[in-house]
Amino acid sequence: MKKFFVALAAALALSLGACSTVPGTNQVTVDVHTMQVRITQACVGYGAAFSTAVELRAAGKLSPTEINQITLISNQVTPICDAKTIPSDPTVALTEVTAAVAQLGVLEAAHAIAPKQAASAPVSK
Repeated sequence: MKKFFVALAAALALSLGACSTVPGTNQVTVDVHTMQVRITQACVGYGAAFSTAVELRAAGKLSPTEINQITLISNQVTPICDAKTIPSDPTVALTEVTAAVAQLGVLEAAHAIAPKQAASAPVSK
């Protein structure tokens, strides 16, 4: 789960960084290279979150509905992350990948195993 939060934080930070404002307006512009970097880094986060989902499935912890959800996410996001060129609408692509990381993170959190509490030592009198 820690991997997911690190990946999500990185994806969110990247989506906010490296923007510039057009002088005299409130429009934010981002160059193509910056968007490619953001999408690539978001895809790294997606890969980590997807790997965790695969582990949960292999462990038999996912319901058929959750497996279908992961399949839909994969069908939507994998082509973006596997593309050799920047998508025609990089902002939408980045939003889709970031949303996928968040959805997989929620799924992971729902199946997280709470850490075992240390047994308390007997109190001597």
